[in-house]
Amino acid sequence: MPPCWKEPLATAGNARNLAIVIVLIVLGTAAYLLRHDLVDFFSPPPPPDAGAIHRALDSAFVTLEPEEVTTADVEAEAGEVPRDRVVLSRGGSALRANLAVTRAVERAGGTVLYGIESIDSKRRWQTVTLGISAGDSLIREVMLVSRVR
Repeated sequence: MPPCWKEPLATAGNARNLAIVIVLIVLGTAAYLLRHDLVDFFSPPPPPDAGAIHRALDSAFVTLEPEEVTTADVEAEAGEVPRDRVVLSRGGSALRANLAVTRAVERAGGTVLYGIESIDSKRRWQTVTLGISAGDSLIREVMLVSRVR
């Protein structure tokens, strides 16, 4: 008998192996052709523009109509950071001001890292301190000061 009659030419195992090889070749080709898109997809987004965040904060301060806004540099873990002290008007709410500042920062691409609320010992002034970040660094602190009574 001829040798080809002893065993079938294509078995189920050979067909499966051939299909796996074809799928791997197609996936490899697709990965090569789409490599730039894949790098963009898996790389982290660029950090937000710190200047845009500063401008958004300044415009939020204008909408709050505060009595006074002062800026001073304070020492933080990452070095000196500008701190804005925003004294709200008599009817101004620290909660609403906090919301306005947070929304402005988030629209500009930044994040609020922390918020610390405190009240003085005589319970006259409420202070909310917000740490503003552009990516992974603290770029500004905002102190919202409102009169409680």
